[in-house]
Amino acid sequence: MTYYEMQPLHPIMESIKKINSQSVLLASMNEVIKSDESHPLLGTYALATCFCLIIYDEKDTYLIHTINDYEVKVNSIIESLGKNKKCILIPGLYTEMTKIAEVSLFLKRIEPHMEIQVLNLSEFINDDYESIEFLYDTQNKEFIKPNFNELLGKGR
Repeated sequence: MTYYEMQPLHPIMESIKKINSQSVLLASMNEVIKSDESHPLLGTYALATCFCLIIYDEKDTYLIHTINDYEVKVNSIIESLGKNKKCILIPGLYTEMTKIAEVSLFLKRIEPHMEIQVLNLSEFINDDYESIEFLYDTQNKEFIKPNFNELLGKGR
């Protein structure tokens, strides 16, 4: 069991992970997830010193929550996607900018024509929760600030 598997999740995130909220997939540390018809919302939580990559084309969307050893995962995803690949790179709250520069250069080297957008996490996280979670709607290609109480069917 890894350190991250032993850490307790924020209670709301634990609940969502248990019920999978019908349409939500959440990436843990060093995990890659892929959207599908029944799970169009991708998200993650506890994005502190790590970073998140959302890599997609017209058909498929992948989300990676990582800090190191991302090269093999990214190469595999890039190879599986069609033309017009795009990437959203999201630094965590405490990610070093040298890491973001390193990842950006790596992405440009392996896929020179891929559009890469670096976003500030504070633009789309829900400030009401401590664990820095966010959701990305793969159908509309936009971030949503989740109301986790609604997702869980509870009033606030």
